[in-house]
Amino acid sequence: NVNWTPAAQREVQWYDGAWRWLETYVLPETVSNWFVDTTRYEYLQNLKHARSSRAGTDSNFVYVGQNRGYFFSPYAPSAHEFLFKMFVEHLEGSLLDWQIGDLMPSCTAGDIRVSYRTKDPDRLSAIGRLVDGRERARLTLFTTSRNYQLGLAHEGIHEFGDMFETEAVDAKWSCLLLRALMIIWAIVPSHLVAAFFAKELTTTSEVCTSCIGIVGTILPVAWATIWKQDFLGSSQDIAMVLLLLAAVPIYVRTLYYAHLSATPGGFTGMWRWVAAAICLDPAWYGSAAISSTSDAKKEE
Repeated sequence: NVNWTPAAQREVQWYDGAWRWLETYVLPETVSNWFVDTTRYEYLQNLKHARSSRAGTDSNFVYVGQNRGYFFSPYAPSAHEFLFKMFVEHLEGSLLDWQIGDLMPSCTAGDIRVSYRTKDPDRLSAIGRLVDGRERARLTLFTTSRNYQLGLAHEGIHEFGDMFETEAVDAKWSCLLLRALMIIWAIVPSHLVAAFFAKELTTTSEVCTSCIGIVGTILPVAWATIWKQDFLGSSQDIAMVLLLLAAVPIYVRTLYYAHLSATPGGFTGMWRWVAAAICLDPAWYGSAAISSTSDAKKEE
């Protein structure tokens, strides 16, 4: 459990003296170890912003403690619900039926009570910026030269190189998945770019190669923008350059052999493709396309 106290330690209880005597003279060590307090104590002042948090303002959560670190949100019925409840109690004759227990604060239906459980590791390896290391080491996020907020914490004793390698392995598959999903995202941009150049992607192969070309162009440009002066410093950077050199010709060739559109290109063509994709009335965008087609026939 996690508990917040003024001194960040367990508060003295009335039975502590008797329990200490039992541990010393009566109970064996194996039995007393079953009752060791494993609660993690934090300073109560760390909750000074809890009232202004989203949970405090929207749901009226307050810290009540009660030796288990409870946060409590009382249920607040609406005016209509309160009046309906009074009306029903009036019908059944219990509106003025008060008892001593009703005067005592207690949980009612709809109240929410929350506590936290955690497990602190025996040993911890962390990477960050040391703020205070006099009594209790306190770390915060480290700001890199590219204004990137860095902070790592791994259970156990690890070298910083091993920690970075572990993070890279964990992020590898999620990164590859997101890059693969970019191909699906590129379907719309590929059609928009084709409409800008008065082209139409009519086959599945044209759409796929166009999407691959767009993703293969965006990824190296974004990669070089992020790494800037450190670009071309690793094998991954060289792979990005090769990807760019392969993606651009593929995309240009696909766009060159695509079918000509009946509508003019430019931003007007992009707008007409969007309007047709969302099933707008053709009267909004079709008249200009018809007139441009008739003009082209006249020129022939």
